[in-house]
Amino acid sequence: MKLKAESQDLESKINELQKKIMDVGGVRLKMQNSKVDSVLQQLEIINEKQSSDNIKIQKLKSQIQRSTKSIESNKVEIETCETDIETIKKDYELKTEGFRNSEVKLDELSNSKDDLQEKLEKIKDDLDTKQQSINELRAKELELVTQVESLERNIHGYKRKIGEYESYLENLQVRDTSSLLPWLEEDNEERKELDQADIIKVLTEEELQEIDEKDLEQKIGSLNEYMDEVKVDLDVLQEYARRFTEYSERKNDLNSSVERRDDMKQKCEELRKRRLDEFMTGFNMISSTLKEMYQMITMGGNAELELVDSLDPFSEGILFSVMPPKKSWKNISNLSGGEKTLSSLALVFALHRYKPTPLYVMDEIDAALDFRNVSIVANYIKERTKNAQFIVISLRNNMFELAKQLVGIYKVSNMTKSITLQNRDILH
Repeated sequence: MKLKAESQDLESKINELQKKIMDVGGVRLKMQNSKVDSVLQQLEIINEKQSSDNIKIQKLKSQIQRSTKSIESNKVEIETCETDIETIKKDYELKTEGFRNSEVKLDELSNSKDDLQEKLEKIKDDLDTKQQSINELRAKELELVTQVESLERNIHGYKRKIGEYESYLENLQVRDTSSLLPWLEEDNEERKELDQADIIKVLTEEELQEIDEKDLEQKIGSLNEYMDEVKVDLDVLQEYARRFTEYSERKNDLNSSVERRDDMKQKCEELRKRRLDEFMTGFNMISSTLKEMYQMITMGGNAELELVDSLDPFSEGILFSVMPPKKSWKNISNLSGGEKTLSSLALVFALHRYKPTPLYVMDEIDAALDFRNVSIVANYIKERTKNAQFIVISLRNNMFELAKQLVGIYKVSNMTKSITLQNRDILH
């Protein structure tokens, strides 16, 4: 720690001395110092460049050594290649001489070949003509032999088939399918008229000679293929007859079901039309009565019931809009509390006129009404009590003053009690 402190003191003193020297020297000393620094930097750059150049020189020397070695090896290879080329040239000259000799021999052979070719062609033509005649004779012989063999085979086959068909005809039985297929009675009658001798016809010798064997074999083959593919099973006709009768029964059931469905569909359409007619008559009556009720309650307002979908009134519902006195048309949801109450009461009274009920219970319907509207509603309810009974819960004097009977609810000693009064003074 002491040494560090002493060294720091010395460095600070050195720096102060350098500053004093620079101050004493002035600008010229500073310029000389800067030149010295630049010269030192240039020397460093030159030294670095010289070291890099020395390294490059060493690399070039090593490359020169390698290239000289490769040149020497290439010279040796060139000498060997030259000797090889000379030997190849000698071989080529020898082979060219042999080729020339072979060409001369080839020309001589080709000339002799042409003469032999002409003789060979003449001999070949004679041989072809003789061979052709021999082939024709052999073909005729084979054709005759094959015809004889085929005729013998056909004779044996026909004899065997005649025996099989005779035994088959003896065992053949004709089954009557008229009972299984009653819808083909006409065809069965026609078939009954045919004689078995007409179906299985016996030919004479003259007719047999006129028959073409190939055509007959082709027909027999096609019939056999057809019979192999058809695989007739007469027992299937019984199953088919049963299925046909079942199908006829099911078809009759389906027709009767379709008739019943059409009848029910027609009844449903009639009921739907009746429902629509009754609904529209009631709707029109209620709509006209609503206007009267609302005009009477509000003294000059107007109300309207509209169908949202006039084509199908049961799909979308009804729109209830009113026009209070001295105001514009509004939806019932945009009215104030008193206006909503009057609109609802007008609709209730219109429904009462269309289809009255014996009893109505109304809970504080006059809470949002003023004194004038409460009196109008109370007088109308009093008029409607001729054919119905109204139970109105109210706290307004001008409502229960027009009632025939009052029921009061009160509380005494944490107990609820009631009292009933006849409103006789008001009646007299």
